Amino acid sequence: MKAEHLLELARLAEILKQVPRTGWSISGVVAQRQESVAEHSFGTVFLCSILGSHILSQGVDLDLAKATAIAAIHDLTESLTSDIPKTAVLLGGEDMQKGRIAAEDSAMLRIREIGGEAAEGIATLWSELQKRQSIEARLVRGCDILDMLLHAIALEESGVDPLILDHFFRSSEHEIKGLDLALVHEFYVILEAEHRRKLNSTSQR
Repeated sequence: MKAEHLLELARLAEILKQVPRTGWSISGVVAQRQESVAEHSFGTVFLCSILGSHILSQGVDLDLAKATAIAAIHDLTESLTSDIPKTAVLLGGEDMQKGRIAAEDSAMLRIREIGGEAAEGIATLWSELQKRQSIEARLVRGCDILDMLLHAIALEESGVDPLILDHFFRSSEHEIKGLDLALVHEFYVILEAEHRRKLNSTSQR
């Protein structure tokens, strides 16, 4: 394993600090500075750490180190593809979904070329996340969604109209349930109720 390969992987992560999360602007959020993919990745790692620790304390068999590692690299392909927002995928239908998957697969192949042997572990973790079969992968996907919703709540607190953020909550409910993780679902219910209160308060003005 060469230090040069590790450095190239680190450069990809550095790029993520500058890649904006485009879903917010597409939804009409006006902000002085958009959240970056790297900031979102940090939030996902942090949530994965605290939720995973609690799940472990309940006696569940979970590899927390692997889960946090998956969380850390879960959006690394976006250093090459940029952020492809869910809204665009939904509008584009099946063809757009296939295109997004193909783009991300190609990006991971490129990452393996860039990182050499050092990237093999990253590719393995990323592949596990795509399959969503292990508890670690399901936890990371849950935390990925929860961090998005936490940021939506923060935007609402800053004055963004809850109505333009409502679809983030509605489109997440089915997938959250499908992950079959009680703690993740409990977090979602709390966040959704907080959003709903803000939404109702806005509509009554």
